Amino acid sequence: MAEADGIVIGSSVYYGGVSAEVKIFMERIGYLDRCRERKTFRNRIDGAVAVAPRSGMSNELSEIVNFLLAMKMIVPS
Repeated sequence: MAEADGIVIGSSVYYGGVSAEVKIFMERIGYLDRCRERKTFRNRIDGAVAVAPRSGMSNELSEIVNFLLAMKMIVPS
């Protein structure tokens, strides 16, 4: 991931949010990158994908995008 040009985070909707596995992934990457001051992913272009049969996609996308922005990543509109 440190050498990738961009990263796309995606998940199925689980009770209006990301799956537990994606949540764990975001928390671990956030800890390693932000708390240790490595800034590995800063200014990297990233995206978010959500899949849902009915509803909850906007909450999930918001959760992923907020994570990406907190990591100082670039999220294209």
